[in-house]
Amino acid sequence: MARSKTHEIIDEILHPIRRNDLEARRRRLKLSRVALARILDVDPATIYRQERGVMSALWDYAMRGVEAEAKLAKPVLRDHQARVDSRDLIADGMAEQGHRYTGEKMKQQKPRPKQVKVPAAREIDRRGPLRPRVPSRQVVMALADRAEARSRSNKQT
Repeated sequence: MARSKTHEIIDEILHPIRRNDLEARRRRLKLSRVALARILDVDPATIYRQERGVMSALWDYAMRGVEAEAKLAKPVLRDHQARVDSRDLIADGMAEQGHRYTGEKMKQQKPRPKQVKVPAAREIDRRGPLRPRVPSRQVVMALADRAEARSRSNKQT
C-alpha cells in the first residue's frame, strides 16, 4: 500500500530526526566538512560519519544553531566583503565571541578583483593583440650565412 504525501508530511513533523539531511543542510550553507567541523569544534571525520548514519537530536539541534547564525550573519558578511580590501577584520575574533559561522565565512572571503577599464572600440588596434615578430625563413637563412661568412673571415686573419 502506497503512503500518501499527507502521511509523509505528518511523519516528518512527528519524527523529524529519522531522515538524515545533515549533508544537504551543510551544502545549503555552502560549508565544507572541514569548515563545519571547525564551527562545531569536532573532527572532519566525525562530520562524515554523522552524514552517513542516523541523525541524532543533538546534531539536528547543532545545525539549527548554525542555520540561525547564518541568517543573522548575512549583513555582517556583506559589510565585510565591501571592506575586505580597505580594513582587516579578524575573523578569529568573531569566532571567539561565539559567532563561529560568521568567522568561518569571513575567512573564506577574498578581495574582489579590481575593475579593469575596457578601452573604447576606436582605441582597440584593428590588427589584434601585439604578438612578438617571428622572422621569416629567408631572414634566418640570410643571418646564418652572414654569421658563417664572418666566422670564416675571422679564421683567415
